Amino acid sequence: MEVRKILLMYKPGNFILKYYQSFGMLTSALRSDLVHVIVDHFVLNNEFVCVTQCRSLAQQIVELFPTENLETYFSQENKSVTPKGKLWNHYQNERRMQKRNSFKQYTKSNRLKMESTCAGLKNIDDVSFLLKKWNKTFHYRRYQLSSEYFSNWKAYFDEYPFCKQQNYAIFIDADLATLYPDLTFNDQLWEDFLNNFQIHFWNRINEETPKKLFNEICALNELNTTTDYFAIRILQLLHAVLNNNNTYVEDPLRQFTVEVNNFSDLKNIVLNRKKYCLHHELQCKPYIAVVRQNDIYVHYSVVLDATGFGCDNYKEALILCFKLFLFFDISFPEDSFGVWLFIQQYFFNKPSHIVDATVNAFIDEVRARSNVDLELKT
Repeated sequence: MEVRKILLMYKPGNFILKYYQSFGMLTSALRSDLVHVIVDHFVLNNEFVCVTQCRSLAQQIVELFPTENLETYFSQENKSVTPKGKLWNHYQNERRMQKRNSFKQYTKSNRLKMESTCAGLKNIDDVSFLLKKWNKTFHYRRYQLSSEYFSNWKAYFDEYPFCKQQNYAIFIDADLATLYPDLTFNDQLWEDFLNNFQIHFWNRINEETPKKLFNEICALNELNTTTDYFAIRILQLLHAVLNNNNTYVEDPLRQFTVEVNNFSDLKNIVLNRKKYCLHHELQCKPYIAVVRQNDIYVHYSVVLDATGFGCDNYKEALILCFKLFLFFDISFPEDSFGVWLFIQQYFFNKPSHIVDATVNAFIDEVRARSNVDLELKT
C-alpha cells in the first residue's frame, strides 16, 4: 500500500500531511509519528514487511516529503548487512515485541526453573530421554537465542554440548521440524542440476578464470558427475554465475567451501577465520570445510566459530550448513549470498523475504530447462 494512502487512514497521518503542506518540513517528533503510523499499520494488519518493501516505503516518504533524507528512514550497504533507519528499526522492534509475546511469559521463578532444566540437559546420557526434554524446552531455548542470552557460539555449545557431538543432527533437526515443518532438501533437483550444469552455465560464464574452471569441470563431466570434487567445483562456479562481476572468492578466509590438504592446515584456517571475524567485527557464520589428500576426500565438516560438525559427504555438509543458518537465525555471508539464496529457494523450495533479481532469473531458467515447475511454499 502507498504511504500517502496509509497516512490518510489515520488522524496522526492526516495531521502530518497538513503540517508539511503548511510549513514544508517535518519536526523530529513528526518523523517519529510518521514512522509509527506506517509501521503500526502493517503490524496491526499482520502484514510482513520485507527489506525491499521497507526500502520502497522509505523512497515514497522522500517523494511525499522532499525535504526528508532517505537514509533517515532506510539504508543498507549490501544485502548481507542488517538494514538501518527509523522505518526498519521500529519495525524490527515491533517484531521482537511480538516474538517475545508469542513465547511463554516467564516469571522470575519460572525462568530460573527453565534455566535449571536447560542447564541439566547436558547431564542426560540417554539420547531418547534427552530428546524428549529437548523438545519440551523448545520455547525457552528459542527465547534464549532471540534474547541474546548467549554472548557467543562457544557459550551456546558449552550449555548444549550434545549439539556438537555425534548425535547433533537429531537435536538440530528437532528444532527445525518445529520452526519449518516442510523443510526438505530435494535430492532429485540436486542430481539433475549437477548433471545439467553445462546447459545452465554456458551462457553465463564470461571471465577468464571462471571460464577455465568451467572447461575443467566440463571435462570431468564426461568422466564422473557423482564425485564430491565435481560438486564442490560446481558450487564454486555458481558463485561466478550469480555474481555480477563473474568472479568467485579465492580467499580461504571468506570461501564458501574451504579445501585443504591436511588437518593442520584446516586448524589454521579455522583459527584465522575466527580472528578475521573478530578483527572486522563480523558475526561468525557457518562454512563448509573439506580435507583432500592424494585426490581423495578424507574429511567433511561444517564449521561455526571454532566448532566443527563432522559429515559423511559434501551434500550432507551443504545441507547441514544451510540448516545451521536457519537454526541460529544467521544471515548469509555477503560473498556467498546469492549462492545460499539459490540453494534455499531451489533445492529447499523455501521462499525468501529478500528479492534478488539475478537469483530469481537463474532459477526461472533452470526450472524451464529442466521442465521443473515448483511453486515456492508460502
